[in-house]
Amino acid sequence: MAVPIDILRVTAVLLADGWHFILPGSFEIQEFGFVSGAAPERALQGSVTVGFLFTKVDQISREIQVYAGPMSSLLAVRYEPLTELVQDE
Repeated sequence: MAVPIDILRVTAVLLADGWHFILPGSFEIQEFGFVSGAAPERALQGSVTVGFLFTKVDQISREIQVYAGPMSSLLAVRYEPLTELVQDE
């Protein structure tokens, strides 16, 4: 059985260069491909693959950065578990 991870609850992503703390709700898994400026609506032949995408804010420059890559480069994700409050009776 697979471990269910809600992609909307992912808070950080581990890549080869370390942990990346992402903007809430920005983690996605989808097909992506490289395009040419001459035909931005069409992916270049052989470049379409399933991968991840996320957005983060650089801690030094404060610029918004978007990362995308193949699933094979994703080492781990950190996510907020769904918590349930239980009241004592």
